[in-house]
Amino acid sequence: MLLVTAGFTLLTFGVYIPIDYLVVERLSSGISTNLSQFLLAILNAGSFFGRLGAGMIADRIGTYNVFAVVCYLAGIFILAIWIPATSTAGTIVFAVLFGCCSGAYVSLAAARVVKISPLPQIGYRVGLIFLFASIGGLTTNPIAGAILSYGNGSYLGMKVFAGVLLLAGTTCVFGTRLLHTGLKLVAKFGVYFARLMPIRMSRYVTLTNRLRPGLSLFKENSIPYPYQEGH
Repeated sequence: MLLVTAGFTLLTFGVYIPIDYLVVERLSSGISTNLSQFLLAILNAGSFFGRLGAGMIADRIGTYNVFAVVCYLAGIFILAIWIPATSTAGTIVFAVLFGCCSGAYVSLAAARVVKISPLPQIGYRVGLIFLFASIGGLTTNPIAGAILSYGNGSYLGMKVFAGVLLLAGTTCVFGTRLLHTGLKLVAKFGVYFARLMPIRMSRYVTLTNRLRPGLSLFKENSIPYPYQEGH
């Protein structure tokens, strides 16, 4: 939980900088005003597909696997595309790709906590992780502005700051997965809820097993947390 909290906080410092500064940065570089007003819409369009696609893929290969991939890609796109991009085409490509990754980030943020939390603690832990993440959300723009001022109007330092924090935060989150599953390329893990609340869920477990006897998730002798076969 500590690694997830630290990682999510670092990610919050990095992920909002392109969203807030992409249009301003492009305007300062001389891009057409007519195009610049659509950049945020293009980014949000990519975010829409990222939010939908990430959830469907995560159901198949695991939440932490998808989250780590998209957040690593977000950091790489900042460092490899946004920094050197000078053309209109490069800017649009970055907006679409980063939008997809940022949408997946938003979509899977709370799901990561659910996968490592006992049922009675899910609400508390989700609230706690977003409390710490709010520090990044509130301070990242002033910090980025200070970096911009220190660099005499150069956006390079701000972009490097965002990209590095995204990579560092993703590494912390992915470390949680490695702690539970070891060095495996693809592994899913999570919590079986049936044992966590036996009194409240006993009737539900019994009813579910009668209706769907093959659904092992709700069997009373289910495997305790952690496990690697489920997700």
